[in-house]
Amino acid sequence: MIATKSKIKPLGEYLLEAGLLSPDRLKIALDKQKNTSLRLGELLSSLGWVSQETIEYLIDLVAIVSIAILFIYKRMLRESRGSSKITNLTL
Repeated sequence: MIATKSKIKPLGEYLLEAGLLSPDRLKIALDKQKNTSLRLGELLSSLGWVSQETIEYLIDLVAIVSIAILFIYKRMLRESRGSSKITNLTL
């Protein structure tokens, strides 16, 4: 049996971790976002705080990593069939 723990974080968390946005600016953007229909990346880009290209790169990167994790998980699941081993995959 394989147990997984995986969570895709909100865009703002990735930007904070990468040092591309300060916590103060993220809070301001999230507050402004409540009064608009814009997505966070669109809002940050319109404010000039993060480029649209950077937003798209991060989103693509998260998607690629998620697909890779899914591929690894499925492979481990196939390999564990018929085995009584318990494997934990923490992501």
